[in-house]
Amino acid sequence: MLIKLIPYILLPISCLCQEIDTSQYIITAETTESLHTFFTKDSLWRGADGAASIDLENGKVLWLFSDSFICLDSSQSRKKSVFIRNSIAIQEGYNLNNASVKFYWDKSKKKPRAFFSSPR
Repeated sequence: MLIKLIPYILLPISCLCQEIDTSQYIITAETTESLHTFFTKDSLWRGADGAASIDLENGKVLWLFSDSFICLDSSQSRKKSVFIRNSIAIQEGYNLNNASVKFYWDKSKKKPRAFFSSPR
């Protein structure tokens, strides 16, 4: 019965979709040494696969990271890292040439854990 309903569910949704002309947008990216190394200064936080930032004003930026690698020692190796679901950072200063960043995750247990966790 559910399979017979699928066209009636998808048809209205497909009619609402609209093609968007993206030719008017230009996406550029630039990199400098300071941009490249900004997030690699911490010896334990070894990267994440997703990021979002929120300007907290007064030169502070909150960074929210998804899946993150946290190294268990100061070797700076991903091979010696654990995988956690999320981490955050606070950036002090807008100019990356002299700004600082501090990373946070749950350090209350023996192994690093996600900063945000869902109740079980």
